Amino acid sequence: MLADACIGHGDALVLAEEERDKDVSRLQDATTMYQKAIQLLEREQGAGFAGPGAPLYAKALAEIGEHNRTPEILERAAAAYREALKLAVTEKHQAVYVDLKMGLGSMLVLLAMDDGEGAADLLTEAAGAYRAALELLDAEADGEQWAEAQFNLGLALLGLGEQGGVATHLEQAVDAFKQAIEAMPRIRMPQRWALAQMNLGNALAALGERDGQDTSRLRQAIAAYGVALEELVRESDPLKWAITQMNLGSALIRLGEIEDKRRNWLAAASALVPALEVFEQQRADNFADMTRRSLKRFQDSWDSFIGLPQTPAQPAGTGLQQAPREPFRMAGNG
Repeated sequence: MLADACIGHGDALVLAEEERDKDVSRLQDATTMYQKAIQLLEREQGAGFAGPGAPLYAKALAEIGEHNRTPEILERAAAAYREALKLAVTEKHQAVYVDLKMGLGSMLVLLAMDDGEGAADLLTEAAGAYRAALELLDAEADGEQWAEAQFNLGLALLGLGEQGGVATHLEQAVDAFKQAIEAMPRIRMPQRWALAQMNLGNALAALGERDGQDTSRLRQAIAAYGVALEELVRESDPLKWAITQMNLGSALIRLGEIEDKRRNWLAAASALVPALEVFEQQRADNFADMTRRSLKRFQDSWDSFIGLPQTPAQPAGTGLQQAPREPFRMAGNG
């Protein structure tokens, strides 16, 4: 099918951009190929997209929505995945069914990132889609895809835990990230492995916020951030490196409020200051503002600790930022 060839060409361009030269023009060319595939499928199947090309149609929309971050396209992709799932009989089309569930979950997570009021419903549906996929995957036989599903399930559950403050969701997110990390080949997927570690840290830190004087979760979060930073390098991926540094600093501030103030707060400053430098260089204004607030809290706490006059009190909390939160979609998956 010509549409399939167009999508394959688009996938190849995306893979080349991600792995080698970071050439944005490749993404633009890939988008053109996906758009061509959509036009061909619309011509062949009409408006319903209920035929065998439905999964391809959903995939093409998903690729455009993911790279352009257009909510309208993401919503169309999610609807196309749901339509295609009506035709994918689990017993007969298991691989297609899994890919469709994974693709649907990815679109829902991306939509939830920009939908404040409806985010919980979207994340709940996404978690259900990933769990349905995991029921048909085997940890050993389908290692990387199983890890992908666990990673993305963790993201959905982490989002739900933040939305509703439900510890169960956060505990489940911790379990999902741990299983993903165990199944991910670090040597072949170092960045994805590091992002799983970072998000594990985020889930643990969120639990640590709830645990009062129990520091075990915060300590585990700090350790996870440290391991993630073994693979995330400032020179090659400055924004993800800086986000991890920022979250590490926030967790250290919280830990310092409970014990060993001098050591933990100085370590927090050492993490936050270079993170702020990167955010300012990258013009990531929201992250820069978050980091400045964390540094202000640190300064106020430090002044109090050493006996200097304090500025007006700042709001409580560490300002942990759960980012990046993008779902992991393996090359070639729908």
